[in-house]
Amino acid sequence: MKRIIILSALIFAALFSNAETIFAQAEARYKAGKMIEISDLLSTVETEDCAAKRYVGTISAIQVADGKIESFTMKTAKNSIKIYFSPSLYTEKLNAKDAKNLPTLVAKGKKITVDTYICGASGKIVLAMYILAGIQPNTLG
Repeated sequence: MKRIIILSALIFAALFSNAETIFAQAEARYKAGKMIEISDLLSTVETEDCAAKRYVGTISAIQVADGKIESFTMKTAKNSIKIYFSPSLYTEKLNAKDAKNLPTLVAKGKKITVDTYICGASGKIVLAMYILAGIQPNTLG
């Protein structure tokens, strides 16, 4: 019985220290001006009558208007998908530092995971809610 308890404690410690290392590395990269994740990109009003969907892939194109990223195209294992940012992203959601660092996260060739909401009558408007880079998608919930 003692062996099981000790083994369980060792496994828990190893898992916890690995997660702690991952998040410490993420924090260091963020402080260095390299954004690795961004969340809460949409409000509840913007996501009414929309369906949630996660995409994993590589950014193949970025659309910029007035010096700000408006949308990006992502190549997944199955197809390519165009993902839009909320029109209020730069005015209401991002602080100045995040707005400046967003191009380090949404960059051509970057492998990312994106949680989105698919909206509109045709279901063709895909809005980004959460973007993550640098952590494998199989470790996400």
